[in-house]
Amino acid sequence: MNETLDKIKRLGRVIAYYGTNDKILDLTLNKILHREIHKIQAQIEGFKHELNIFEKKHSLNSIEFLKQFENGSLGDDVDFIEWASTIEMKRKAEEYILNLQGK
Repeated sequence: MNETLDKIKRLGRVIAYYGTNDKILDLTLNKILHREIHKIQAQIEGFKHELNIFEKKHSLNSIEFLKQFENGSLGDDVDFIEWASTIEMKRKAEEYILNLQGK
């Protein structure tokens, strides 16, 4: 991971200093970003599936569940902790995609 980040930083410094009109580089970077976004979107779909299972099991949507869980009215059952964690992982994955998209 550190090697990859180092390479990206070096490339960024070179492009910032010298500029580039390299279409191959641009296409390559677009493909890398698209691949990463696609991978995270698949994870989000998995999280949605898990959330749907929790919602059906407890007859409660995730938004209402999270309100009740955060105010302490549901307790700390392991199932509720997993549900809250799944909501958070989905939120972070969605935020990650926005960052990859430059939004």
